[in-house]
Amino acid sequence: METVRVQRRGGGRGDYTCRRAGALAAVVGSLLAAPAALRASPPESAPVSRRASAAWTVLLELPKEWAAFAPARARVRVEALAGHHVNLDYPAGFAPAPESAGDFPAGRVPLEAVRQEKCPGHEADVCAVEFALPLTPRGPAARIAGQVLFSICSADKCLIEKIALAAIR
Repeated sequence: METVRVQRRGGGRGDYTCRRAGALAAVVGSLLAAPAALRASPPESAPVSRRASAAWTVLLELPKEWAAFAPARARVRVEALAGHHVNLDYPAGFAPAPESAGDFPAGRVPLEAVRQEKCPGHEADVCAVEFALPLTPRGPAARIAGQVLFSICSADKCLIEKIALAAIR
């Protein structure tokens, strides 16, 4: 071990004891290991983020496979619960968070319905909708985050929801 005397910017001095070679190796090793972790292959199952209330469940599921900088589609599912139904007259959307590691076609992405499920006993109403969310991931590992915007209705009123979700691949 070696004691190193260092002068700080503010003029103060301090003594630091370290193993110079060992500390340098640890710093360089951690810097080199970070890019390797980003190059690691993504997990086999698609990451999912889910939130729920007494009236709805919303889910964001990233694709099982994707390539960096290639167009992909995530899945957003909105399910109405407890006597509610999905309001198809409200334009569902996704507002990406600034820290999201993906590129989106717009600041508020309109969600395209790809599948609808009718409410049991109320065939005129839709209780679940699956939407396609177009995105372009910026890398093989990415955190996709934002707000899912949707509306659900009961017999008495309609609710407009903005639910924050984040999934990591």
